[in-house]
Amino acid sequence: MAAIDKREGACGTKSKKQLGKYCVAGRPGNISCKNNSTVQGISMHGFPKTEGTLRNLWIKFVQRHRPNWQPSPYSALCSAHFEVHFYLQRPDVTVNQLDTDNSFQTKKMLDRKIAYPTIDTVQPEREVHNISDREHRNTVA
Repeated sequence: MAAIDKREGACGTKSKKQLGKYCVAGRPGNISCKNNSTVQGISMHGFPKTEGTLRNLWIKFVQRHRPNWQPSPYSALCSAHFEVHFYLQRPDVTVNQLDTDNSFQTKKMLDRKIAYPTIDTVQPEREVHNISDREHRNTVA
């Protein structure tokens, strides 16, 4: 029987790592974007395979926060890092739609010939100051 990979969660509870692709974009300290292929409404995009200007733009985007980072064949960025004009709309037809009506839904697809990441979605964590109930009452009153 295969072993299941379980890792310690933040609260000390055991949690199983989800399968799928993870976004490699991040901020200093190798902290990555929290999006992955299991997040609703987020799509993952693999790096361009051929060396060239477009691939270098993708790499430099990640290297802004991870200076020595190099992509693996499995590296991906999430859709949150691309501007809307880099997406094409294509018809998405299901079997049920063909039987019931003539309307089509559209699905967005990254234009791989021109798209490069420009949106840095990861914001630095703000420092949170815990104040006592008494201090809170004094500031509200």
